[in-house]
Amino acid sequence: MRSRGCSPMKGPPHVVNLAAQAGVRYSLKNPHAYIDANIVGFLNILEGCRYWDIAHLVYTSSSSVYGANMQLPFRVDHSVDHPISLYAATKKSNELMAHCYSHLYGFPTTGLRFFTVCGPWGRPDMAFFAFTRNILADKPIDVFNFGKHRRDFTYIDDIVEALVRILVTPAAPNEAWFGENQDPATSSAPYRLYNIGNNRTVDLEDYIGLLEKALGKKAKRNLLPLREGDVVDTMADVDESSERFRPSPTNPREGGNRAIRGVVSGVLRRKRGLNITIIGTGYVGLVSGVCFAEFGNQVVCVDVDGHKLGNLNQGKAPFYEPGLHDLLSRNIEAGRLHFSSDFSASVGAADIVLIAVGTPPRRGDGHADLSHVFEAARMIAPHLVGYTVVVDKSTVPVGTARQVHRIIRNMNPTADFDVAANPEFLREGSAISDFMHPDRVIIGVKNARAEASLRELYRPLHLAKTPLLITNPETAELIKYTSNAFLATKITFINEISALCEAVGADVHAVAQGMGADNRIGYESLQVGPGYGGSCLPKDTLALIRTARDRDTPLRIVEAVVEANMTQKIRMVKKIRQALGGNEAGKRLAVLGLTFKPETDDMREAPTLTILPPLLKGGAQIRAHDPRGMEKARNLLEGIHYCEDLNEATVGVDAVILLTEWNAYRALDLERIRKIMRGNVFIDLRNVYEPDRMKEAGFAYFCVGRPDLGPKMD
Repeated sequence: MRSRGCSPMKGPPHVVNLAAQAGVRYSLKNPHAYIDANIVGFLNILEGCRYWDIAHLVYTSSSSVYGANMQLPFRVDHSVDHPISLYAATKKSNELMAHCYSHLYGFPTTGLRFFTVCGPWGRPDMAFFAFTRNILADKPIDVFNFGKHRRDFTYIDDIVEALVRILVTPAAPNEAWFGENQDPATSSAPYRLYNIGNNRTVDLEDYIGLLEKALGKKAKRNLLPLREGDVVDTMADVDESSERFRPSPTNPREGGNRAIRGVVSGVLRRKRGLNITIIGTGYVGLVSGVCFAEFGNQVVCVDVDGHKLGNLNQGKAPFYEPGLHDLLSRNIEAGRLHFSSDFSASVGAADIVLIAVGTPPRRGDGHADLSHVFEAARMIAPHLVGYTVVVDKSTVPVGTARQVHRIIRNMNPTADFDVAANPEFLREGSAISDFMHPDRVIIGVKNARAEASLRELYRPLHLAKTPLLITNPETAELIKYTSNAFLATKITFINEISALCEAVGADVHAVAQGMGADNRIGYESLQVGPGYGGSCLPKDTLALIRTARDRDTPLRIVEAVVEANMTQKIRMVKKIRQALGGNEAGKRLAVLGLTFKPETDDMREAPTLTILPPLLKGGAQIRAHDPRGMEKARNLLEGIHYCEDLNEATVGVDAVILLTEWNAYRALDLERIRKIMRGNVFIDLRNVYEPDRMKEAGFAYFCVGRPDLGPKMD
C-alpha cells in the first residue's frame, strides 16, 4: 500500500483496520512477526490513508496495553507506559503512530481497545477453544495463576455494533486539550481512543463452570502459576465510549452464557469439519498439510519413511521453507496435524484424500513418472470407508485422474468415491503465502458431489475472495502444465533477449521494463538470469512436450524453450570464462549462491549444476557459499570448498560469481571484499548490482544483458 511520491488521491472514505498479529503467547516465541505485522503493516495502512485522503480510520488496539496497571476498571486516561508483552507494546505503538498521522496530516483516527473478544470463531489457541477441545477429549486444561483471573468478555456481535457506530462518527479535536489538561485519549488533533468492553468481569473459575455445564462434562484442571506476559485481571471503564458507540451493558453471567454458547457451537462445528489425509510428506504434501490444518481441519500426513515421520512428529521439516517451521509446530501442538505410516486408519477416517507424491521425469523419454501416484492409489483403495474424494495434488499429465479412478475401482468395486484434480501453484521460498493467498484455486471434478466437498475444503480461501475455477479433471491437469510452460517461456524469452542486448549494446533491464509496462505482457518473470531450474519448470515442460507428441500435436515453442534454457546455462560458462581472460585454469573463484532460487535449499536442476562442473574441469578452484543449500550441494557437486561465511569464501580469490540472488548478497560490503580479493573480477549473473557502483568499488564488473565495465582479466 505504499504510495510515496504520489499526489493525494480519492480512495474509500472510511478505513477499518482489524488486521494484526495477535496473542501474547506467540509474541514471546516470534517477536519479529509482531514488528512486521503490527508496526510495519500498520505504517503501510497509515501511509495509504494519507494518500487516499480518507475521512476516518478506525483501528484495533487491545486491553493488553494496560500492562502492569493494577487499577480497575481500566480507563482510557490511565497510563499505558508499562506494557508487559511485546504484543501490548506494538498496540501501544499503533496508538502513537496514529496520533502522529492525525497531527501531521489531519485525518481522523480512532483506536479501539478491545477487551477479550469471544464468539463462535477465533484463534484455535485461545483459551475458549483449547478448554472446550480438551474437556471434550477428557484431557486436562491448563489453568494459569491457579485460576485467579478475571476477564471482561466482549461478544463479537457487540464489537461489530460498536464498530459500525464509531465508523460514521469521525474523531474530532478536543478543543480543551492544551497545557496541563492533556488527556491521553484525546488530542488537539482529530484523535480518539475508546475501551470496548462490558464494564463487568467473569471469574475464570466461573467461566470454566459455564463451559462444564454447556458441555455436560467436568474439566480436569492442571493448576499452574501466572504466565509471563499475562495481565491478571481486566475490566473496561466504558464511560468514554458513550451509549451511541456501544451496546447496552449485559449482565455478566448472561454475557458469559452467550459467549459460551457461541464458543461451544464453534468448536463443535470444527469437530464436524473435514478429516483430511495427505499421501506424501514432500514439498507439496507437507506445505498443504500444515496449511489445511491451520484452517482448523484434522490432517494426517501419511508416508512410508519412518525416519522422516519421526522428525516430523518432533516438528522438524525435511526441507527449508520460510514460515513452515512455525506452522508445523503450532498445528502439531494444537492437535490438528498428525503424521503416520498407517494407511488403514488415516484413509478410512478421511473425507478427502490428497495424493501428493513425486512425479519426476522418467528416464529416457521425459514423461512424468507416475509410479508413485499409482502406488498411492493402490494403497488407498482397500481402506476407503464411506464417501471419499481422492484428489490428485501432484503435478500429473492429462488423463491421470481417469487412471487413478480405474485403479481404485478395480481394486475396490464397492467403494463410494470420486477422483478430482486440484493442482498446486506453490513457489519455493513463498509457498506458505502462495497457499494462504493464492491467485486462484483450480478444481477439476466430474460431478456436483465432489465439487461440494472441495468447495468446503477451500471455503476459508473463498471467503477471502480467492476465485475458485471449477472445471473437469482433464482441463485442471492441463492448466498446471500450461501455466508452468508459459512461465518458462517468459523467463527464457528475456534470457535470449539478454544475449541480443549484449551484442547490440542495449540494456535488458530497460527492455524488460518497457515490455512489462504493456499490461498484456506484465513485469512478472521478466528478470534475467542464468536459466530456470527447480523441481517444476524443467520436468513440467518436458512432460508437456511428451504429452503433446503422443497426441501428434507437437508444441514447437515449448520445445524451443527447453533447448534455449540449456543454451543460456552454457552461455554463462562462456561468459565466466571470457571474464577470466579466456582460461579458468588456476583461478580462484568465489561462488555466491548454489540453489536454483533464493529462500529454498532445493538444488534440483539448479543452474550451478551445469555451470560449475566445466569450470572445475578446466582447473578452477571454487569456494562456495549459500545460506541454505550447501548441505544438499555437497552431495551433487564434488571438488568444491564449501564456506560457512562470506569472508572465508571471498578472501584471496580472483573473481566473485553471484549465481543466486539471496538477500544476504544484495548489500555486500563491496569495498571490504575488493580489499581481501586477489583479483578484481565480479561476475553478476543475476544483475543484482549497478555497473557504475561496481566500477566505483574497483571491480571489473560483468553482468547479463547490460554493457560490461572494466577490462577482462589478463
